Amino acid sequence: MNIVHVSLHNSIKDGGIFCYVSNLQDYQNSIGLNSFWITCRVNNIPIKKSKIIQKIKDLSPEVIHIHGLWTIQTRLIPDFLKITKNIIIAPHGMLHKNALKKSSLKKKLALFVYERKNLEKTFAFHALDKEEKRYIRYTFPKMKSFLLGTGIRIPERKDYDVNLEWLKQIKQKDRKILFLGRLEEQKGIPELINSWLALKQEAKKYNCWLLIAGFGKFHDEIQKLSLDITNRIIFNGLTLGEEKQFILKLSDAFILPSKYEGVPISFLEAISYKCLCLVTKECKLRQLKKQNSSIEIHLEPA
Repeated sequence: MNIVHVSLHNSIKDGGIFCYVSNLQDYQNSIGLNSFWITCRVNNIPIKKSKIIQKIKDLSPEVIHIHGLWTIQTRLIPDFLKITKNIIIAPHGMLHKNALKKSSLKKKLALFVYERKNLEKTFAFHALDKEEKRYIRYTFPKMKSFLLGTGIRIPERKDYDVNLEWLKQIKQKDRKILFLGRLEEQKGIPELINSWLALKQEAKKYNCWLLIAGFGKFHDEIQKLSLDITNRIIFNGLTLGEEKQFILKLSDAFILPSKYEGVPISFLEAISYKCLCLVTKECKLRQLKKQNSSIEIHLEPA
């Protein structure tokens, strides 16, 4: 069977979608399926619609799996339907009530003009968890959906050849609380920074550091704050590959104060490294509270 995944970016700029599709494609190929991945932008440069459609046609897919809403991949559904009727839509949290508040008017117009019409012609929705399935049912009551969760690669036990300059400024016994992800409003970054700065004296008293690894809108602000050692903020910037694995292994706790999520890959990765996780209810994996692997936190206004 030939399966083609379609998403917006071919890089971590797409956040969790990039990680999710990468893992899913690898798994599908490992079990004998022919899984391909087409992105509508390469290195943030848009690809012509005709080229996207031709690339997919050439692969002769039985299934087209679209990841994300509100962008070119859902606008191309009428063209994709000429290739196969088996089109599956994964919203990746984009139908969450908080997600719909962002650019609300634009999304309402898109839904009215073309998005609903296109999506209702597809085979089914792919929900990442039960809550997303409820949001899909609320917005598209006539559409069927199926539940398929998120998987990650379990880390190997290994020594890492990673040299990070900031390790020199902290003590071995110091505790590190990690934020790993996009530095955007959605992730609760303003609230996290304001709360941390208000508690920096306590952080010093109890030998704690906030370790931020990511990229996005608040990059410059966080980098500037990290230059003042009294803030007890370490900024590692965009962190990938072995460096990311090393930082996860090094961290004592993980924090994700998100306002909405699909199922956050970084949360699952932190659990796999046995970090204590401090997360909002929007991260959805509430059953982990029963296993004492996570603590629910609440956002205060920034």
